Amino acid sequence: MKQKYCQSCGMPMSEELYGTEADNKKNKEYCIYCYENGGFKQPDLTMEQMIEACVPFMAQKGMKESEARSLMQSCLPNLKRWRKSKITYKVVKKDEIKLVGKEIRTTNEDGKCKVVIEKLWREFSQQKLEDKIPNKINDNEILGLYTDYENKEFGHYSYMVGLKVSDLNNIPDGMICRVIPASKYYVVTVKGKMPEGIGEAWGYIWNTDIERTYTGDFELYDERYDGSENSEVDIYVAVK
Repeated sequence: MKQKYCQSCGMPMSEELYGTEADNKKNKEYCIYCYENGGFKQPDLTMEQMIEACVPFMAQKGMKESEARSLMQSCLPNLKRWRKSKITYKVVKKDEIKLVGKEIRTTNEDGKCKVVIEKLWREFSQQKLEDKIPNKINDNEILGLYTDYENKEFGHYSYMVGLKVSDLNNIPDGMICRVIPASKYYVVTVKGKMPEGIGEAWGYIWNTDIERTYTGDFELYDERYDGSENSEVDIYVAVK
């Protein structure tokens, strides 16, 4: 069974640590230290106060306080209790997708992916690489593709910014092509301030019970991604 984490404090949970509802049924989203009898034990607690309360416990486990605080500041905004963006989901099937674009290799370790992925997007935008891609299907849809996972989300993976194309002829210099196999997808739509909302959506995905195939996952950016506080992005996660 996939490891569950408290959606308030982030603590790994086993069944005996699940919180309880008013009827004494188990709540699988929150731990007993945060949630009991159908409500939060400290309903007025802020996320910042939660971080400061958790850091000493993490330090007792051998982690430096600065590292513990940095980890909590990165993880807690993605948890259900503190999430600001609106997230919905659905399941769809998609045929094979052909993509042409530019790709890098990265890892989620120590947040390394954030720097190189942002750099790739800047390069794609500033050099107007989308204009150089022939056989485009839709100029208004750009995909951020995750593929070639080394060890699911824990190891290295490839990230590509590209456009869907009708065929793979005449690939521009410096770009590559990818073919995403036909698949069933768990599609998460996030609405809110970006890019923070995207991080919150991935945090939501990592804490679901879906069975991922890791054959190719992608973020879809279209006309709904307009830079406003109500921007929308779809994240397609390949599932069994």
